[in-house]
Amino acid sequence: MDSASSMVISKPDYTRYKTSHKGFVEWLNAIVAQNTVLFLGTSFDDPRLNDADDHVLELFGDFRRQPFILLKRPQKRDSAPEGNFEIDLADFEARCEDFRDRGFLVVPIDQYDEIPDILQDVQTRAQERKRQSDMSGFESGRILQADHLAVLEKNLRGLLDEKTLQLSEHVLGKGRLPTFLVMAERAEALITHLENAPLGRLSPEARLEGYLALIEAFLNSNKQEHMNRARQYYERANAAYNESGHRADWQERLLRIRAKLLFFEGKTDDAIESLAHSHDPKTVSLWLALLIDSGRSEKAYEYVSTHSKRHPAWVCQALSVLMETDHIQEAEEIYAETMHEYSALQKQGQLKDSEFRGEFFYEKLHFFMAHAFFNRAIRLTGKPEFSIIYPGQLTQEGEQLCKKALLHIDRLFEQASRNNVSESYVASLALGVEMIAAHLLGETNRADKAAKDLILVRPIRQEVAQYIASRVHHFDQTLIKETVENLALDHPDCVWAFEIIAVVRGKILNDTKASWDALKKAVNLAASPEEKADISRTALDVGIFLGRQDEALAIINDLLPPDDDLRNFLEAKFQYTEGNHEEAEQAFIQLEKQNLLPGIGAEIKYLRGLHAIKEEK
Repeated sequence: MDSASSMVISKPDYTRYKTSHKGFVEWLNAIVAQNTVLFLGTSFDDPRLNDADDHVLELFGDFRRQPFILLKRPQKRDSAPEGNFEIDLADFEARCEDFRDRGFLVVPIDQYDEIPDILQDVQTRAQERKRQSDMSGFESGRILQADHLAVLEKNLRGLLDEKTLQLSEHVLGKGRLPTFLVMAERAEALITHLENAPLGRLSPEARLEGYLALIEAFLNSNKQEHMNRARQYYERANAAYNESGHRADWQERLLRIRAKLLFFEGKTDDAIESLAHSHDPKTVSLWLALLIDSGRSEKAYEYVSTHSKRHPAWVCQALSVLMETDHIQEAEEIYAETMHEYSALQKQGQLKDSEFRGEFFYEKLHFFMAHAFFNRAIRLTGKPEFSIIYPGQLTQEGEQLCKKALLHIDRLFEQASRNNVSESYVASLALGVEMIAAHLLGETNRADKAAKDLILVRPIRQEVAQYIASRVHHFDQTLIKETVENLALDHPDCVWAFEIIAVVRGKILNDTKASWDALKKAVNLAASPEEKADISRTALDVGIFLGRQDEALAIINDLLPPDDDLRNFLEAKFQYTEGNHEEAEQAFIQLEKQNLLPGIGAEIKYLRGLHAIKEEK
């Protein structure tokens, strides 16, 4: 607070604020439009707070994301008359209803000590959603790959029985780290070995190594059941560590495993803090990766900028930090220096025993560079994610950055194989960058080829399925059929997967029953307002194509509330498809008088243009 004059207390203050702080208001508009707001610690009993909420409603209208508020129920006290409690309860219900009328989602609580658990659950769910979002695969790749450059240290290998060592290295790909299903399949043999070994045969160190490998395997997933298994094996690993006579040798690795587990459980602050004081290069690598992926790149830059010598274990993360903080030239200079050092050691045959720990570093380095260039190109568009960007929407600088990303992808595959990318998580992520970057540059042949390679990587990632669905006529029908079949297996609880299946099965494979069944599955899975809006659009499109408009309209009416703009638009679009153009046009005119949701205005113009062309013909 710089001055008393900047305080907002009275009703006139709120009235003047919109004009006196226009820049801040516009920024806040953007923040609220993209985020869900939680009100905590206020019941809005103060009339001035009600005035403030009215001001917020005026600013953001009906199209803000739904805000949440926690409200404490009145408690019945033995000393108070019965009638007082009934009055308090009625007032509470009325207050809740008032908030619901304002568009809030009300979360009633009985005691304030419930709040930490609720907030923890929110954080966990948010982290789960982040892992399942389009970019989550790229981002979590930084976390999972942070210390996967070398096999076990020589002084530790002697502590393990040969079978445990072989199975553990097989699970982890001897440092390359395969994709999840490959690791999960290999993990079963290791689990059997650990659980069936005679009592006392396996040393604590052997069990510890096996459990750590299993944790890595199950962390490489976005499903809660696998997170739970990873947590169970961590508890066993911790017990084996306590039994070990060589704790110092395992301490840092167990610390990193714990931090990864905390991160994927949604406890990002705890994960970062647990690593903050370590000087071990691999631990620093993971710490930097966590800082980047939690949006704390400036803090990571403070560390990177004060260390002139970047250790090979964390130089890839340093490059990401420099790119994220717009120190592009410095990043490219460090990349060139690192490649020069790497190449010199490779020519001398000293690479394996150097700090680079073998050839896998080359793949990792080029993926990080490719992803950093690609990520910057996306940021320059001003849009939050690549899935809403189309070819031709990159800035001029963004096009150059995407070309640089593709150049690094080419270099990566000078050593890595494209034939079986399931054996390398980094290679599969690199193909994802290649597919999207090439698509945005209009290099459709290259993007299509990357998509075909990625179909073999299971589970199928969302961006891959969406890309193939958008260019479905350019792929063989056998591949399309296999894709939708695997989508249902890989993502049985995801709305987006069954939306894609419904569209492709109906419009491309002409399987009307399977298309409608997939649509109904998506409808049943839709829980959030965003999911219900998405599936409502898809329902009408699929319904129109299949000749089941009336059933689609019934679905929309069940999913969306009355007087919802999207619902009104879809009903008008339904009238248009039925030939009732005048009635649809009147509805369009009414909608255009309001603050339309993104995309509705453009679609109205498209429908009008389509109608004009038909009339002209």
